[in-house]
Amino acid sequence: MGKVRLIAACVLVLALGGCAGPAAQVAAEPKVDAKALLAASTEEMKAGDYAFTVGAPDAHGMGVVHLPSRSAKYTVIGENASLNLNMEVVLAGGDAWVRATSTTGEDAYGEGLNPKTWRHVAESRIAKGHSIDLDAVGWADVSPLLTAVIEAHGDGRVLAGTLNATEGAAGGGFLNPTAVQGVARAASAPFTATLDDRGRLTSFEVDLDGKWTLTVSGYGEQQAVAEPSGAVAEASETALEWFNS
Repeated sequence: MGKVRLIAACVLVLALGGCAGPAAQVAAEPKVDAKALLAASTEEMKAGDYAFTVGAPDAHGMGVVHLPSRSAKYTVIGENASLNLNMEVVLAGGDAWVRATSTTGEDAYGEGLNPKTWRHVAESRIAKGHSIDLDAVGWADVSPLLTAVIEAHGDGRVLAGTLNATEGAAGGGFLNPTAVQGVARAASAPFTATLDDRGRLTSFEVDLDGKWTLTVSGYGEQQAVAEPSGAVAEASETALEWFNS
């Protein structure tokens, strides 16, 4: 009878959340350092081998970066009156090829060029640090923006929090701090991020003047981007000024 009473007492203790010995203890979940995970999530982007998509309230784009072969390509599609164009860029060996058409299918630069013609820009004519400079390609680089994270939490794969939209280190790509500061409606902006099983960033979304999104995929799986085929013309000084602005 005493043994039965002891077992009954143990059951009651367990039901009330008590401890009946080492076997009944549940190990506490390790605390996730979400800020550290976010900071590390962009590290592999430095290898420059990935595909990406970007989205904003008035534009979206997609592209491939393959720095091992010094090549990349991307497309930007505007969706409002101030950015009503479809712009394709190919970067290979330091040179650039650009093709841009308006929403009506005409040459976006008003030079009467066949809209299917690529404008070629030699490396020597490209201003450093601008959108057609291969060394400046970093559309998916949100690491400067992540320095402005105020608070972050999550389970290690899906993270969320807020960032200070008025701060952030210099540099970055589509979601660089300068761009963010220009459109943010509030100093504190909520964000969500998703990491893969190796801790690499696969998606990032932040609410600024609407949803700004980024996805990254195909780490280490991209191929060299070739020079475009078809009609090619040297870029005029007028077009070059636009590219380098």
